[in-house]
Amino acid sequence: MSHRKALTLEEKIALIKDNQNAHGLSVCELTDNYKISKSSAANIRRRSEELLADYSSNCNKEKARQVAEQLGYTSETFKASNGWLEKFRNRHAISFRTINGESASVD
Repeated sequence: MSHRKALTLEEKIALIKDNQNAHGLSVCELTDNYKISKSSAANIRRRSEELLADYSSNCNKEKARQVAEQLGYTSETFKASNGWLEKFRNRHAISFRTINGESASVD
């Protein structure tokens, strides 16, 4: 009976980078290196853009945690989540809009 191995996001990014470098590894080589099934390796390769976007958004959350720690917040009192950010934007009426054309000249 085989055991499932769940890769962390960092491990998935490393797998993607191993596949994208100048001498990209094949699916078989990736399965041997990361001890996962061929279908899992192929799925990670197929979802590489989505995973890279998730990784970059997590890096932004990590920066928010670092700033919070510098301001004296602990990990129990500050959670850098999408929900927190959305509530903050709503609470302070922050929105992302672009103004085009003549409407830019109107208050």
